[in-house]
Amino acid sequence: MTSNVDIHKYEVQRKKLLLHIIKSKKRLLFLKQCKSLDYIPMGLRIKQHYHFPGSNNLYKGFNRDVLESTITSTIENVESLRSELAKITSELEKMGPLPPSSFKATRQLATTISRRHSKKINRFFYSSPSPESPENQYCMTSIELPNQMTPKQLCNKREDTLLRRVRVQASIRFLEDCISRQFIPNSIRIRRSHRLMISNQLYDKFNRTLCLAIIDAKKKYANRMNDFLQNIDKTLNDEGNLLRPWCTDNCNGVKYLKDKLDAKYKQKLSKLPTHNTSSVDAEKSNTTEYNSIKQSNSSTTDGIVQQDTSVNNNSLTGANLPPTTTNDDESSSSNGSTLPPLVYNFSSRKLEKSEISLLLKGLGFSPIEPSNHFQVACSVRDFTRSVRLAIIHEYSEKPKPKFFVKSQFIPTVCKDDKVEAYLNELEKKSDESIPKQFTQHNLTRAEKQSLKSLRCDSSIVMKSADKSQAFVIMDKGYYSAKVKAMLSDGNYYIPYGKNKYHYRETVKKVITLAKRFNLDDNIKRYICDYDIQTPLFYALPKLHKSKRIDNLLKEQNSSSRVLEMNDDPPDDLPFRPIVASTNGPTQQLSRLLDGLLRPYLCKVQSYIESYEDFLDKISSHRKVTSNTLLCTFDIKDLYTNIDHALTVKAIRYWIKSDPALLETAAKNVYMSIVECKKFIIEALEIILDNNIFMFDGTYYKQIKGIAMGSSIAPTIANLTIGYLEINLYEKVKERMGEDIHSYIKEHWYRYIDDCQLLWPFGNENLAVFTNILNELNEAIKFVREENTQKLPFLNIMLYIENNQLEFDIYYKPTHTFAYINFRSAHPRHVKRMLPYTLASMIKKIVTNDETYRRRIADMHNHLISRGYPSRLIDDAINKMKNENSKEAPTSPSIRFLNFRVVYNPNNPDLYSDVSTQLPIALGERASKFRIRKVNKQSASLKRILTSNKFYHEPQPPSNGPKACQQRGCKMCERIIDTPIDENIRWNATLDCHSRFVVYEKSCKHCKKHSINHIDSLFKDKTPCDCGNANTQIFPFHKMNTNNPVDREVWFNMFRSGKVRK
Repeated sequence: MTSNVDIHKYEVQRKKLLLHIIKSKKRLLFLKQCKSLDYIPMGLRIKQHYHFPGSNNLYKGFNRDVLESTITSTIENVESLRSELAKITSELEKMGPLPPSSFKATRQLATTISRRHSKKINRFFYSSPSPESPENQYCMTSIELPNQMTPKQLCNKREDTLLRRVRVQASIRFLEDCISRQFIPNSIRIRRSHRLMISNQLYDKFNRTLCLAIIDAKKKYANRMNDFLQNIDKTLNDEGNLLRPWCTDNCNGVKYLKDKLDAKYKQKLSKLPTHNTSSVDAEKSNTTEYNSIKQSNSSTTDGIVQQDTSVNNNSLTGANLPPTTTNDDESSSSNGSTLPPLVYNFSSRKLEKSEISLLLKGLGFSPIEPSNHFQVACSVRDFTRSVRLAIIHEYSEKPKPKFFVKSQFIPTVCKDDKVEAYLNELEKKSDESIPKQFTQHNLTRAEKQSLKSLRCDSSIVMKSADKSQAFVIMDKGYYSAKVKAMLSDGNYYIPYGKNKYHYRETVKKVITLAKRFNLDDNIKRYICDYDIQTPLFYALPKLHKSKRIDNLLKEQNSSSRVLEMNDDPPDDLPFRPIVASTNGPTQQLSRLLDGLLRPYLCKVQSYIESYEDFLDKISSHRKVTSNTLLCTFDIKDLYTNIDHALTVKAIRYWIKSDPALLETAAKNVYMSIVECKKFIIEALEIILDNNIFMFDGTYYKQIKGIAMGSSIAPTIANLTIGYLEINLYEKVKERMGEDIHSYIKEHWYRYIDDCQLLWPFGNENLAVFTNILNELNEAIKFVREENTQKLPFLNIMLYIENNQLEFDIYYKPTHTFAYINFRSAHPRHVKRMLPYTLASMIKKIVTNDETYRRRIADMHNHLISRGYPSRLIDDAINKMKNENSKEAPTSPSIRFLNFRVVYNPNNPDLYSDVSTQLPIALGERASKFRIRKVNKQSASLKRILTSNKFYHEPQPPSNGPKACQQRGCKMCERIIDTPIDENIRWNATLDCHSRFVVYEKSCKHCKKHSINHIDSLFKDKTPCDCGNANTQIFPFHKMNTNNPVDREVWFNMFRSGKVRK
């Protein structure tokens, strides 16, 4: 019979093993968190004793290997402890009832260790990154000789360099002999100061690598010294000085040092063993706790982490930990726990630490600007204008037309005396507003200097990556060569000369079109009367299509958010062409046509408006058979391959398909149905045939496809492919039968160029269907991808489980999770709504409850990495969970008075005064109006650092105003070349057709001159005060805004001397 002493002994051993297992499992979880954050704990980190070029990355790589080996050792230790626990448990079960496995000591230990680890990781995450060690060992900053050195000083310098080179060369020979004998000197060898590492192979490999790297650095150092000595010899020979005996390579001092070092190193080599056994001995002495390292099994690791969550599950999740990026499948980042870089540097410029710190804040980061009186004045004047206009049109019931030009009228007086008195007081407050006493900043001084330096660097081009929130830095030559290679393709683009007035021909065509169809005055002004500018061509790098970049990221396999390829930028990097035609000659016509044709999109059977629309439509088809394939089709280069004739044919078809929509379109442009049909076709032909743009001072014309960047491009692309799908359904019915035809019409979904289909008819029929797709048009090619288990479409991961279609959120491999930084100059409500929006998207997409919880946790961690407080994120998630109904719609009789202001924390806030005092001034009218604050976003890093305009060579300064020399222009004779006021400077080359300009007006008769501003020079018809109508004009400043209030405020500041002429 077993005694109570034996039972007590086994129970004590079992408790000890349980405590050891908890400690090891918590340590394993902590090490995995460190690995995901690329953080090496102090207990594992190897101290860096060498600082030659490249040493920082060498030590970082070894520290990561140490961490990886420690994780593997800990896994094996947990397994061995579990086996021992199982044996003791079986013995106790034989002796009687088993005591509980969880007791107070285990719970307290788990909680204590979790808090300790959380504090360590939080301390690392929220502390500023430690600066890297300067790699200045075995380096010569320059081999050029200092100025004004006498021959004697040069000889002394040569002697010092000679002796230094002798020491370096002797050290190189000694280290090479050690390597040949498989021995690492004690001065280089790393000694282990902890018991966790047991692999001598890892340390021996790093010791050898470190030794070879030191040899290589010293050889480069010796070569630099040789070049330096040659420069000294050349200088001395040029000056006619003879080299002195003590300054040569054969002098006594150099020979003595050589012999001394050779004897010293020879003595050391004679005492060396043939093999290095020190690391083996060290391993034997440090294996008291763990066994030898074996290859880790990923499934074992995941199992341990899942089991560990049962012990104090809340201690290492949620708000207690900074972000981790570990994900379970493809729906997260492309490299598991490694996020893609945020900065790709392909230029020859070496980024400094402050520049990297700035760029890692993200494209959407907005620096806080100093207090800006101009912004405050513009906001107040714009609001007072809107209030006066609202009171003037208080009883107007005329409906607002669909297409109209914003009024440039600025009323000066309001009908209501009380309101007018308050508005005048408000304007006076804005003029006398005092900046806040304490200025806020969200950039350090070094980051501000870096921002200025990057912006002013004319040798580089900065772009945002295609389908990624990442900065791409390139040399101008590299970017120009890539873009010009695209534009040299004669199938799509042709040169159009360097005539800057090319747009006049397009404008004439638009004006002629308006006259021929006798358009309404509002419609005519809408498509013709605006500040026309030349469209600019630019290209975004497709980082996800470059195999070199992909391979390099896989080789690095690190969490560094910066990828530098300074010496050898990728040759296989493709670009996406975009035409920035915001104020192009056909842009307003494109917007008009887009408004007329967009209603036809609902007639396209496969059309998907958004991912939400896709989920609504596919929700009725979630039950699938066991042989169903998940298929997606991508249309290759859709925008650039659409044929113009095919587009016109497609639009003709859709116009005829629904007379009711055509009638509505005709009413919007005040035409008959027949005229509207002709107008749409002719306007479309003008837009397609006059896509002219500029790149690097040269003009090009696109002869095939649609310009990505035009307002009408998505609508045209959807309708054109929708027209081809009509033929697709007919061919499928003819070649594959009625059943497949009806199935495809119901299950074929398309979002512009991305198509999705559930296919239950086998691979042979799928191949036939794919061939039919690619036969629709020779220029439109569909690229198919299929899978039996899971496949992404848009931002949704579709997967089949138990013959049921399930959904998970999907992030593309290039997704950087670079959400708006919490310190960015964005309004508070924007930062509050971001977690709510992300959580709502996850809730709408993810169908599995367990997956939903993981995605919410991932989102939580990613937002914390961008500086968001955990409480704010949790509040947004709770709000999303508890929200059931939408807000009640606002009554259409209420008119909004928008107080628009550029968000700047340093500007005085006048909205609080407006929201309280204006309703009092309005009196009974207050019920008809609702005052709300609308924040306009300040300039982000993307807006500051990137530009659509590109010139490879610096452009000469503008030449001042010129007459347009156009036949019949009456303004040409009034334009003069030189101003009356010699202090006036111009900011652009202006002519008769320039819009929104400041100009100097002078009279030939009385010699008076004045400065005015106007939206079009042709409107200046007022005579001089003396009655003389023969006046001259010198336009000198272009105001890049169509807001009349902003122009008026700027002009008043200019006239008062607050703005430089």
